[in-house]
Amino acid sequence: MFVDKFIKNDEVTSGRERSLMYDVGKDVLSREIREARERGGKVIMEIGPGRTGGVALKKDDLYIGVEPYFEGEMSFSTNKAELGARVAVVSDVWQLPEFKPDLFLSIAPNPIDVEEKNMLWDYEGYIRDAGVVVFALDMRTREATSGSGVRGFERKVRNDLLEMGRRRVDREVMSGSISGLLEDLGVDRGCNLNSSGDLGGRAIVLSSEKRS
Repeated sequence: MFVDKFIKNDEVTSGRERSLMYDVGKDVLSREIREARERGGKVIMEIGPGRTGGVALKKDDLYIGVEPYFEGEMSFSTNKAELGARVAVVSDVWQLPEFKPDLFLSIAPNPIDVEEKNMLWDYEGYIRDAGVVVFALDMRTREATSGSGVRGFERKVRNDLLEMGRRRVDREVMSGSISGLLEDLGVDRGCNLNSSGDLGGRAIVLSSEKRS
């Protein structure tokens, strides 16, 4: 059984299915992270998801989205969420406790935020320590007009990841589902890029698997 939509719930600790935790504080999130790991689920962090989850969730997973323009609900109609999955959204990265995501995901990040505001460095610890990091970059020129365009945008993201301690960053041009890539990286979760309205037909997908 799947959940198509998680709605903000004022009683965030009630345990009701389909409820979404919003700006609940570090203590609550730390507990949710611990419990997800005890259940054997994945802890997935996505930055800038808007109102659509960028990855499918299994019942024991915890999804944490960082979205400053949150509108009260998260849809999982494209990337399905199993009943029992937990979903949390915070409006600012500084509201998060320290933890190591199994997957750090960003689909169609804003080039201005990345290139001019150095946004990724706000997430340095999470990116450095994540098991897997995946960025899907829009290839349409009109969506990457800042800085030096698409190539410069890609170079900025890659260099930031390497400077943060990611030892290797791989590149592929992909469209639609990247579930196979996630599986190869050790995160067996579905991910269809069509969930985002901010990507064109194809995306530059940069990925990094943490290696010992």
